[in-house]
Amino acid sequence: MTTWLAKHKKSELQALAKHVDIKNTDGLLKDDLVNAIDEHLRANSSKYSGDKLLAEFYERGGSPAKKSRASASVDAPEPEKAEKKRRKTIVKDAASPDASSSALIPRTPASLQRLASRVRLPNSPALSRAVSNQSTWVSNQYKSLVKQSGIKNKLPTVRQELSTIKVVHLLILIFEAVGLGQAKYPFGKRNLKDLSFGPIVFPTYDYYVPNIWNFRQSETWSASFLWLLTSLIVPGAVSYLINLTYANPRPKTRRTQPARQFDPLVFSIVKGLLAWVIFPLGATFTFGGLFSPATVTNVNAAIYGGYHTMLIGSGIGIITALYDGLSFKS
Repeated sequence: MTTWLAKHKKSELQALAKHVDIKNTDGLLKDDLVNAIDEHLRANSSKYSGDKLLAEFYERGGSPAKKSRASASVDAPEPEKAEKKRRKTIVKDAASPDASSSALIPRTPASLQRLASRVRLPNSPALSRAVSNQSTWVSNQYKSLVKQSGIKNKLPTVRQELSTIKVVHLLILIFEAVGLGQAKYPFGKRNLKDLSFGPIVFPTYDYYVPNIWNFRQSETWSASFLWLLTSLIVPGAVSYLINLTYANPRPKTRRTQPARQFDPLVFSIVKGLLAWVIFPLGATFTFGGLFSPATVTNVNAAIYGGYHTMLIGSGIGIITALYDGLSFKS
C-alpha cells in the first residue's frame, strides 16, 4: 500500500488513532487499523480537515480504495490503467510456478485469534495411547500384587473370624481397658540417655512410655480389679451358669442352636446391671466394703464416657446376641 496511512508504522498508527479519539486499537492488525483510521477521518472530515497533522491525508485523498473510487468519477483513464495493472498482477500470480511462496499470506483477524486460543483442542493420539498404556500397566501390576499376596483368598476367612459375637465383646472390652490404662499408667517423658550404664552410653533422645511403675500402688490394683470384676469376671460366671443357648440332646431331625460355653445375651445383661448399680451409686455400693468409694469414682472417671459407655456396650452386646439368634432360626 502506497497511501499516506499505509506508510506509517503500526506504533505511529496507534498514536494517530489515539490522537483522533479511536479507542480499543491494541488488538487490531495494521490493515484493520488503517481501515479504522481511514473511515473515522472520512466520517469526521469537517472536524479534522484543519488539523496540520492530518493535512497530508486529506490532500492525498485517503486510502487507495477510496482514492480509486474518487478518481473514477474524475478521470476515466486512470481506473482503466489501475484495472489493467490489477489484471496483470493477477495473471502473473496465477501463472508463476512459485506463486504459493511469493504470494502474501493472509493474516488472521485478532478476534478469530482470541477465539481460537479459547478453544480446547483434543489430545494427540500419541499422548492418549501413552496414558492408556500407563494406566493398563498400573492396573496389571496391582492385580498381580493382590494375586501373589493371597489377600483375595484369605479375606473371606478373616471376615468369617471377625463376624462373631466374641469379637464384638472383645472390642468393647478393649475400648474400656484403653481408657482405664491411660488413666492408671499415664505416658511420661523419658530420656534415652538415662538408660546408659558402664561403658554403654546412649544419645540424648526424648521418648514417651507408660509409667509401668504405678502397678506397685494399691489404688492401681484396686481399680483394675474392680473393672475386671464388673466387666468380665462376674458377667462371665453368670453367663456360664445361666446359659440360654445350652441345649439337651434332641432328635437329629430337629434343628437346634449349637451350645456355647458362655451366653452372650446373659453376659451383656449382667454387665449392664452391674454398671448401673455400682458406678452411679459408688458412694454406697462397694461390694460389701471390698472397694473404697474413691476407687469406684476413679474407675468411672477413667473409662471414656464413664458408666454410660459400659451401658452402651451392654446394649450393643444384647442387640448382637438377639440378631445372631434370629439369624440362626431363620
